[in-house]
Amino acid sequence: MKTIWKNMLWASVSLALLLAIAILFAAPSAWAQHLLQGVNNAASDTTFTYQGRLTHNGAPVTGSCTAHFSLYDAQNGGLQIGPTQTSTITPHDGLFTTALDFGASPFNGAPRWLDIAVKCAGDGDWVTLGRTPITAAPYALYALKAAKTEGYGNVIVVAKSGGDYATIQAAIDALPNSEETLCKTPMLVWVAPGAYTETVTLKPCMTLEGAGKDLTIIKSGGGFMATQATVMVGTQTTIRSLTILNQGEASYATGVYAVGVPNHGYPPVILEDVKINVSNVLTGSIAAIGVNVQNNAITLNNVEIDVFSNDADAIGVNTNDSSVSGRDVSIQVNSMSGKATGLHAPTFSVMTLFDSSLVAQSWQDDSKATAVAAVDASLYATHVNVLSSGVGLDAACQSGGGGYRFEDAAISSGGNAIYAHGNDMVQVEILESSLSSNSGQSLLLDGGQVYAKMRLTELNGGAASITVQNGAHLACLQAHNQNLQPVTCP
Repeated sequence: MKTIWKNMLWASVSLALLLAIAILFAAPSAWAQHLLQGVNNAASDTTFTYQGRLTHNGAPVTGSCTAHFSLYDAQNGGLQIGPTQTSTITPHDGLFTTALDFGASPFNGAPRWLDIAVKCAGDGDWVTLGRTPITAAPYALYALKAAKTEGYGNVIVVAKSGGDYATIQAAIDALPNSEETLCKTPMLVWVAPGAYTETVTLKPCMTLEGAGKDLTIIKSGGGFMATQATVMVGTQTTIRSLTILNQGEASYATGVYAVGVPNHGYPPVILEDVKINVSNVLTGSIAAIGVNVQNNAITLNNVEIDVFSNDADAIGVNTNDSSVSGRDVSIQVNSMSGKATGLHAPTFSVMTLFDSSLVAQSWQDDSKATAVAAVDASLYATHVNVLSSGVGLDAACQSGGGGYRFEDAAISSGGNAIYAHGNDMVQVEILESSLSSNSGQSLLLDGGQVYAKMRLTELNGGAASITVQNGAHLACLQAHNQNLQPVTCP
């Protein structure tokens, strides 16, 4: 007859794994305290002690058993990590302890599950007890917290179990409400691996840090306004090492909303090593926005922004009366039938981009895609790749003037690569860059206040792909692969 086992499992971890993922399962508090004492005396190697309890038909097991321990990267299926380890265990009143060593490399912050099978005296077959998630141990989180205190007035840990709080917003709400206090003694909220379904509003001058992209995930649905986002920030705030998702079926779906006070004078909001994924598939919805910036300054370092919509507008970064700077930024926007805009500045903004890429595509109507669309704005970009099924750069000025400068860039489009127009002064410089258009103009200048300077490594289409009309001024044009007039650029 097949033996039926039921287990209640706990475990602890050695100091060598404190910065990775440790193991601790729910246990009575007195027993948990005993485990933590054991961790404190553990050797500094990759071995950790696993402690559990076995019952057979409701009665605790006493005797000798053999156990198999296997590490996996998924709760079901997935890949086994490292070899199966076999241990002889001797439960006493059901309780047992054994040492396991999978090395340090499997515990890199990614989710892990421990699969256990046992065979005791009298059993004909191995009995599989299933997989149990490996979660962060309170002692490990405590050590991590201690390691991160430098430069912060306080560190709060969020974890599914074993942290100071189980939700991110609860941890933030526990911070002081005084902006003066927060900015004098900055606070860190560190979030352990896992998916946290909630909307989060940060306080000034704090840092929100996860365990890494794809490890710590904050997710929510859409809203009725573009200002309703998964993460909402004010001023002088840092977000790093996590993923932000907004997968909504509502009027709007927004990943990050950064709003400030005009002329407040604070340093910018900072996003580092962050992935933002936004989708809005509701028919008749208005927009899907990766980052929405209003009266603020924001810096993006190593940030991935991916936005998809069905028939709504898809916008990577939307900036109004703000400053946006970025390095190693990847913005990709796709809309089935709506507008797709990578970088959108409908009002005056100052933007700089380095070593980045902008991709915009509208699947059913190429003309609705624009990689960069700006009005009365200033943009400087270097080492940037721009790809659009419609327009590469749409530079317009209505009342405030604008300046746009690309260096060492590649701009490829289905329609116009560069379209500069407006009633006020527009200055466009494209230097040591390539322009390419499949069916439109590589360069279209329209209006008496439009001025351009082009020194290109490559120009697709030659003179036929250049239109200068309604009094626009092309100060100079030089293309290394073409012999063009009017003049050679200095």
